[in-house]
Amino acid sequence: MPNATVRANARPMPKPKPGSAASIRRGTADLKSSVALLKAAEVVERELADPKAVSDDPERLANDAAFDRAYSRWLAALAKWHNPDGMDDETAKKRGEELKNAEREVVFTPATESDRVWEKIHVLSLCLDEESTLGPRADHFSLLALAAIKADLLRLGIGREA
Repeated sequence: MPNATVRANARPMPKPKPGSAASIRRGTADLKSSVALLKAAEVVERELADPKAVSDDPERLANDAAFDRAYSRWLAALAKWHNPDGMDDETAKKRGEELKNAEREVVFTPATESDRVWEKIHVLSLCLDEESTLGPRADHFSLLALAAIKADLLRLGIGREA
């Protein structure tokens, strides 16, 4: 039998007995994820409830435009990097530097809403994927990205106790 079929027929893990330590841990984990989802929903509701705050603040509009430009540059650099036609060594080095600069720009531009944080997490996930195959980067970008994402979460009030 092929491996895919064997795994597809695997039995699910049994549920822990009610009141056991495993059952309590599972319930606590479920509760924490539910609380996190509720808090994220509250942030979205706050953003939707006060449209004036979203649209009229010139500083916020400037930050939104800066983030949009940075994210667009990163997408363009990523597309160039994954060019299917290939590239020579000099072009690869130039495009690699362009991509790293664009990654830094996205991560260090403040997020003004929760969707922007998810875009930063997307950049981080691709960086971590790259590091898992090529090894850690010398500039410790993933650590810097995590710190910047945490700063955005704190600034936006995501994850705070109500």
